[in-house]
Order: sequence, then structure tokens, then C-alpha cells
Amino acid sequence: YSSRVWFTVGQGVLNEVYWPRVDRPQIRDLGFIVADGAGFWSEVRRDASHEVHHEAQGVPAITAVHNHARYQLTLRICADDHADVIRIEARLEDRRDHADPERAAHPLRLYPLLAPHLGFGGFGGHAWAGTYKGRAMLFAQKGPWSLAMASDPGPVRQSVGYVGTSDGWQDFDANGAMTWTFDHTDAGNVAGMTEIALDGGVAQLALAFGARPDQAGLEACAALAGHFEAAWEEYVSNWQGFVRTVVDPPADLPEEDRDLYMTSAAVLRTLQDRTLPGATVASLSIPWGNTSNDTGGYHLVWSRDLVESAGAFVALGAEAAARRTLAYLVASQESDGHWPQNQWVDGDSYWNGMQLDESAYPLLLAGALRGGASHMHGRKGRHAAAFEHLVTDTALDGMIACAAGFIARTGPATGQDRWEETAGLCPSTLAPVVAALVVAADHLSGPAAAYCLELADDWNSSIEDWTYARGTKLARDHGVDGYYVRIASPDVLAGAPLSTPVTVRNRPPETSLVPADELVGTDFLALVRFGLRLPDDPRILSSLKVADALLRTETPSGPVWHRYNGDGYGEHEDGSAYDGTGIGRGWPILVGE
Repeated sequence: YSSRVWFTVGQGVLNEVYWPRVDRPQIRDLGFIVADGAGFWSEVRRDASHEVHHEAQGVPAITAVHNHARYQLTLRICADDHADVIRIEARLEDRRDHADPERAAHPLRLYPLLAPHLGFGGFGGHAWAGTYKGRAMLFAQKGPWSLAMASDPGPVRQSVGYVGTSDGWQDFDANGAMTWTFDHTDAGNVAGMTEIALDGGVAQLALAFGARPDQAGLEACAALAGHFEAAWEEYVSNWQGFVRTVVDPPADLPEEDRDLYMTSAAVLRTLQDRTLPGATVASLSIPWGNTSNDTGGYHLVWSRDLVESAGAFVALGAEAAARRTLAYLVASQESDGHWPQNQWVDGDSYWNGMQLDESAYPLLLAGALRGGASHMHGRKGRHAAAFEHLVTDTALDGMIACAAGFIARTGPATGQDRWEETAGLCPSTLAPVVAALVVAADHLSGPAAAYCLELADDWNSSIEDWTYARGTKLARDHGVDGYYVRIASPDVLAGAPLSTPVTVRNRPPETSLVPADELVGTDFLALVRFGLRLPDDPRILSSLKVADALLRTETPSGPVWHRYNGDGYGEHEDGSAYDGTGIGRGWPILVGE
């Protein structure tokens, strides 16, 4: 299929939409107001309860049902498989009694609220209420990015304005009804609203994207000329085709977990770019995106996350996805052997920190795939052999040798840990790095192979000297001889004590320097996952005891763990957004680990 749009849903309405690549968010959200023009109005996502469903296991065709005392709004959301268009069907049910004269006198109408964020942010956009070949619709443009929002039935009225001052929500908040019909804006953080009188309680919306406003208008009109049901069924069928390629989960898996398995597979597929094969972003999300105009977020490629995703694709039996990922890693490796901290899908780096484990993970993936990866996907024979030669030997040998050389020259300390915060000696970095050197030795020859093994042995035997704190107050308080620290200062390599302070980000400056032996994380678990320490190693068990005491939190859904004690990456206590400091939260990934 040729569609180049990706959409997200939150609170039962459309959130960020990405176009024409998976790393290019173009709107903040598309919400709705329901009103009767006689004083009643309700912003759907704030005032109504909602439930969100997907059409079938592994099929992200979304149905959101919003329930309010006065109405029920049902939204079906999908992408057009052959155009850069998001399709929405809206069904509005008025819950007033049919005999109520107010129902006929003041029927409910639907007011879509669109917040364009074209070209990486809200600033500098233009919006106008216009027409395409005589059909009324909203337009927005910023540089080479344009969008159009059209509806069937067409809008009764339209208005555009500036967010926070003259947008549609401000109109309702001030006047209780739509009273403004501004037809254009100058450059700014813009928004648009339309009024739709629903035909039989049903309306269709098309949100289209193009390099020019007219192109977006054409796409929107063409979409609305077709039946929504046909677009929905084709979208669902496309995803069901993907589901059929996925390795079945274990037969004894409970239905709830089978649904989670297939949903996870679908999420992984949605993170793949369709214009640059092999690129997979970390997430279609922009944390705290409304608090700054930063172009970044999680819609970028981290080699560590990319390899983790590729491992999942291998487990799902997705040979083609694994091949494209491996080729992308070969192509995006820097000349000195490392990968950027993160990058846009076209290979252009964004942040430029050096995380040593991001050079180890691709090497581990390459080694596993070259060996058939049967331990990952459970298949034997020709199915396993299919994974052994995904790219040429020349490409793979070059990538492995180059990455191993970078690790040997740069390690064992990393410029940043996996949380992208602190330089030093971290168990969650040391574990994959040591494992990667061992794997590299299997694919190198002569002195290079021997050196990789010797270096791996040396670093492995030094992990406790570098990162295991003994006899501290924290150890005594918890009745253990010691524990692995979250990260140790790189000065430890030159003989500095393990207690040497390290800088902790996301905290006020006056508390940002913390003795390393007072910081505990769950990073040491990587030593077990990568086979460097046994799970019943007394040092692992002691560290688990301390980590559980400091980082484990009970929730109604079970326990969750924080990244480390004193973490400041999260909202503030009053719920306000993270602004450089805050309170750390529990991370679901740590539950899995």
C-alpha cells in the first residue's frame, strides 16, 4: 500500500499524525465539541467517559465510544491505504427524549477542533477557511507541509485562529457557542474549527496531507468521494494479512495475553517507516510535547531500540523486517564504527551523545542472525537458515569489525548510560559491550579475535571492582554485604574510589552531584540477561534486595520499578509537566526486565 500517514489516539480522539515519514509529526490533535447552539456545549475528551477498541487482535482500526448524559459519540478511525489521508466516521446520538421539543429546536451539532503542528511544531503556521474546487474545508500550511480537513456533509461554518486566544475552544469558553468565523491567520500557533450538521447523525471527515494545499485538498475530496466502509474494510484486511504472517503465540497462552501479544506485534509494525526500509522509531510519542517547541521526542531511531525491535521481529518470524533492519544498521554506521545517539530515519543524527551499548547491540544482532537465531524464533531447518544470510558477508564482516574496534578503543566507560544522562561505568552498558566483544571474536580472525576475547575477559573480571559497592551505610541498612551501583565515575578507572560523585540529570543544580555508591538502579540485571553472571550469584541477590527496597512500588496492577533512587524525570508532584526536573515514575520496561 502507498499511504504515508501514521496516526495515534489518546483520550479517544486523534493525537499526533505523522507524514510523510514516521518521524514527522504534523498535528497535535483533532478533538471534538458537541453543542446545541442554545448554551449546551461539551468538549468530548474532557467531559465524556470513553472506551477505545481495536477491530480485531493485531488490527489497529480504532473505534472510540464517548458517553455523556446528553450524547454518545462513536468514532471509527483508520488510514486510507492508498492516500495520505486519515479517515474518521463520526456517529452522534442525541440522548434527549424524542418528545422533547428542545431536541428538534436545538439539535446537536459536531465541531471538530484541529491543531496543526506542521513541520515539527506549532509556531509559524498559517491557517485559513477556504475551498478546493468549490468544496469548503480548512487548510493549514508551513513551508513544504500542507494539510486539509474536509467533511461530508460539508461544514456549515468554519473558523481559524491562534491557540489560546482565538481558537474554537476559546470561542465556546467565552460565548457558549460558535460565534467566530475568522477566515485566515498570519503566521503563528494556529488552530481551526468547523461546524457540522450531521445527516442522520453520521458524518465523515478526511484529514489529508500534501506538499501543497491544493494537493491536500484533492486528497481529501477524493477520500470523501469513496465509501468509508470500503476504506475501513481494506485497511482492516491489510492488517489481517500482516497478522497471518506472525508466528502464533503458545497454544496455552490465555486469551488476554494473546491479545497483548498481537497488539505488541501491531505496535512494532506501526513504528516502521515505509519510505526508508529498515528504520524503526522508538515510539510515536512526544513526551511533554506541549511544554516546548523542541523538534525531538521519541519518534527517532536509536540503534539500541532498533535492535530490540528487530529481535522482536525475528521472534515473530518476520524475516524481511530483520533483513531490512540489518541493512539499515550497516548503512547508518559511522565511519569510526559507532552509531549516533539517535537519528532521523534518513540517517541524519539528532542528539550526539556517545552510548557505548549502542555500538554493542547491532553487533549482537548480527551475530545472532548469522547463526540462524533459532533461540529467538524457535524455528529449525530452512526457517532458521533464512536468517543466516540476510545481508552480504562483506557488509556484515565490515560492520562487526568496525563496531568491535570502536568498542575496544573507546570503552569500558561510556559517554552516556542507557538513560542518556551520565558518563561512566554502568552494568547495563558493560554487559552488552562484553558480550559483543565475545560475539565479535567469533567473526574475526587471528590476533583481532584473540584480542577481543582477552579484552572481554579483562572487562568482565573488573565489573565488581568498578561497580560493586561494599560495606556502605546503604548495604548495612539493608543487611547485605554490597550491591551494584547505577553508574560509577569514569575516574574509577584511574583509581578513584567508587564513592566518587557522579552528575545526576533532571535534578536541581544544588543536588545534581551524588556519591555513586548512593545511587542504585536495576541496571545490574543486564549482567544476568547477557550471561555474564548467574541469577543466583550472591551479588545479584544482594543487589535485588536493595533495589526492591528503594525502587519497587506496588500498584493495583502489580509491582513497578523506578529507574533509580532520586530520579527526576517525570511530572512534578502537583501534576504539572516535566520542565527539566520532576519526580521519576515507574517504568513498565523494568517490570519486564
